[in-house]
Amino acid sequence: MKYATIICLFISSVTFSQSLKVVLDKATVLEDEFVHLVTYSNEAKEKIILPKKKNGEMNLPEKYLNIFYSWDTKQDEKISVLAYQLKDEDLLYIDKNNDNDLSNDGAPLLFPLTKDSITFKVESLSDSKQKVKLALFRTPNAVDSIKKYYLDETGNINPKFLSFAKIYSDEAEFDGSKRSFYFDYRISLRKGKLRLQDSVYTVGLFDYSNNGAYNDETDLLIIDLTKAGKLNLDIASNVFSVHDVIHLNGKNYKLSSVDKYGDYFVIEETKEAPTFKYLERIQKEIAQSAKKGNLTEEFWNYQVVTLEGKISSLKDYKGKYLFINFWGEWCLPCLNEITELKEAYKKYGVQIGFISLMKVRDLRKAKKIISDKEVVWQNFFISDEIEKQFRVKGYPSNVLINPDGNTFIMVGPINRTFFDMNIK
Repeated sequence: MKYATIICLFISSVTFSQSLKVVLDKATVLEDEFVHLVTYSNEAKEKIILPKKKNGEMNLPEKYLNIFYSWDTKQDEKISVLAYQLKDEDLLYIDKNNDNDLSNDGAPLLFPLTKDSITFKVESLSDSKQKVKLALFRTPNAVDSIKKYYLDETGNINPKFLSFAKIYSDEAEFDGSKRSFYFDYRISLRKGKLRLQDSVYTVGLFDYSNNGAYNDETDLLIIDLTKAGKLNLDIASNVFSVHDVIHLNGKNYKLSSVDKYGDYFVIEETKEAPTFKYLERIQKEIAQSAKKGNLTEEFWNYQVVTLEGKISSLKDYKGKYLFINFWGEWCLPCLNEITELKEAYKKYGVQIGFISLMKVRDLRKAKKIISDKEVVWQNFFISDEIEKQFRVKGYPSNVLINPDGNTFIMVGPINRTFFDMNIK
């Protein structure tokens, strides 16, 4: 009888628990517009063993690259590359096993000037299957209209971008000339499709630590919940820890298994409550740069004007928490943040006064965004007085004024966990 009971319980679990294996068959970069440069140096940044020179390399100057690998590894965070620049191609000796020995990595990689990009893999010394795929580009991995911001017509760094590009170079004489740099990317996103009931979501595992393993504590699951058409970290409501419990289609799910090498994950229904481990971690990092201060005496006497031209007094919000969101219809991070603010409003809208202060460039567009995104709290034009009061320097910015009517905390972008951390 004991065996019969155990068997019945097991069958019940298998029958009524929804478990799905999601295959991730496409490797790509995060689908954002961020660029990163790696520049040549005349000397290696670390002590390395060089390969023996071959004919044709004897009289060529040696150049070096130091490319980011991972911050979660027992090996170096960066890998060394020896380069010889020929007339029609670059010859790259890459430390593919990151052991500081360039003589045991096989033949050099040929990168013809006619090619815009190359890829290669860096192998973990502790696990030969654990590999990181990296890419070098001669031009940014972006649409042509955006490339023009970074490069001029001859392939040199655009003068407008040069001051920023110099941040990536240790060479004082770096001038952004052609063939003195590459754009480098991490191909650490594994994409696939998740089908739940009648819904299909584009999903991806992101190797956040970039060490070739996709099941670490910091690794992420990205789900295109907002139908943005891209998988990136820009929209907080789309990003979860691989250890989070996620609310989808009216039910809660968690990843019961994540393939170490990112080939698949298994998701199953759970009775556990949703969690936000990734958002909490990010918000704690943001909190380290939070600004705390005191309001001036005249603050509560300020008046604000709605987008329809009606005047309102800030005194109407005095006596409880007041949350102020500074944003503009022209600011993409501001728009990405709205989903998070709406979730916070659902939870804390009774306890907190919510208002938004806008720096408007296109009033018609601003009103349309508010309507389309169903923002229910009041939006006002920002006044010079309030902008100076909080010294707003970037958008979005967010302020939480305490019920004492005097003290406040101010940060940049936030997510819904900001309120959990600061509402007492």
